[in-house]
Parts: sequence; C-alpha cells; structure tokens
Amino acid sequence: MAVAGKGEQRARRQAASVQIGCRRAWALCIALPLAWPCAAQTARPAWAYPEAASAGVSAAEPTPPATAAATAAAQEACTGCHGADGLGTWDSANLTGLSRSYLLRQLREMRSGVRQSALPQHPGLAQKAQALQLLSEAQLAAAAAYYVTLPARAAQKVVESETVPHTALQAGVRVAAPGDAQEPLGQRIVELQDGQGQRLAYVPPGSVARGRGLVFSGAEGRSARCEACHGVGLKGTAIAPVLAGRAPLYLVRQLFDLQSGSRHGSFANQMEQPVQNLSVDDMLSLAAYAASLTP
Repeated sequence: MAVAGKGEQRARRQAASVQIGCRRAWALCIALPLAWPCAAQTARPAWAYPEAASAGVSAAEPTPPATAAATAAAQEACTGCHGADGLGTWDSANLTGLSRSYLLRQLREMRSGVRQSALPQHPGLAQKAQALQLLSEAQLAAAAAYYVTLPARAAQKVVESETVPHTALQAGVRVAAPGDAQEPLGQRIVELQDGQGQRLAYVPPGSVARGRGLVFSGAEGRSARCEACHGVGLKGTAIAPVLAGRAPLYLVRQLFDLQSGSRHGSFANQMEQPVQNLSVDDMLSLAAYAASLTP
C-alpha cells in the first residue's frame, strides 16, 4: 500500500482539524438559545440574481450525445464563464485560491444536479450541468488541477455609497447606462464596471463594518463565527471555500440558496443552521465585508 507523503499527510491533518472545528461550530449553532426567533422566510432578493431568468429565460436543452467536439466545447465552457484567470463574472464564481477537493466536489455536485439555485430554472446552472455531463472524471480532475494553480485574487473593489450610476438591464446583467445620472442604491448591492474596466461593487454605507461585526459575533449570537470553518481572514481551508475577496452578489446568492434549501451537497448541511436566522440585510452586510477583504 502506498504511503502518503509528508505534504499529503499534513493536508489530511489540516482537513481533519477543520472538520472538527466546523462540527463544534455547527453544534453550537444547534444549541443557540431558543429565545432567538427563527427568521421568517423572506423573498428572494431579486437584485442578487440574473433578472433575465425570472423574465422567462428557459433552462438549457437536454444534453446531446457526447462527441469529441462537444467535449472540447465543454472544456472551453469553464473559461467561457470563469475566464482563464478564474475571476469569473457577476454571475459566475471566482475560482482562484480554492482547494482541489472543494473544486472537485462542486463540479460533481453541479453535474449531478445536487447543487441548485433558489432561482427557478437558473440558466447558468443548467448550462453548467449540461457541459459537465460531457466530461469524464479525468477531465474534471484536469480542470480542477488548472484552477488550483491560480492564487486567490479579488476581482472587484468594494465602494460604500448611497447612490450608484444609473443602471439598465442588458441580457439580464445590470450595466451602467450612458450619461452621468445617479440613482439611489438602497438596501442592495450593484456590481458594475467603470470606464477603465475596473469592476466595482457598490454597497450601502456602513455595511462593511456591520458585516465585520456579524462575522466575529456569529451574527450577534444567531449563527456561528464564520472563521470557525472558513479560516482566519476568511481565506478558506482544504474543505471550506475562501470567502475573502469574492464577489458580494455571488456570496449573497449562496447564502440565500443555502437558507432556502436549494443548494445541497456533502457539506451544505453544515451550513443549514448557521444561515437559518440570517436576514437578507445580514447576508448583504456579510457579503460586503467578505468582498472587501484581501484574499
């Protein structure tokens, strides 16, 4: 039987340690005082999801038979949405700095349909599942191996503001409209690119500081401390993804998907209790703080 190298043994010990920490945090969540009322199920925050999908964009068509050309197209689909740099877009995840085990787990769960969205017939997930079904396990491993080499980077700059450049919908994506007009931001997050191509994430004033307080207080006792599973500085671990520097809209969607029971998976159940009592405003503030951090 092959003996694991020192690096692999160290990685296994780290993963085991993180799992123990996560279990303790999860157990604490279950033991939260019953005096805390469960947050009422709130409506899905439309500003965090692709708006074209809710306007009637259908899910992807059934998967065609696998061919060499289709397989090549599926491989290219990774960079088509997430980019060769792994930074993704407002509607696709930043894949930089993630562990191989986490990436492979998510690829398999999306392919099987276990990981879903609170947005019915989310076009991105349907197309991703279709593409992944054309890939073998070896090809999934190759894709994960490539993205694991990319160091963690933030794709956006977080800006606290009461207003945001006037926006318009373009293929389901909110973009800056021509001109210098401004509109109230309100309690939402808007991600836009400026004239120099810099991605900006506009968040309400005070949301970064409030999010920091929620992270370190366990949402004021209504949840577990985020660092218990996601590591110091929310930089991730072998089994939990990096949150620092991630796109805030993406983070809000994942929190709401987990709370609504739409996102399932081998570790998703450990997030059920931590997100149960979060309001949408809590999610907004947590996402704003995490996005502001250097990965």
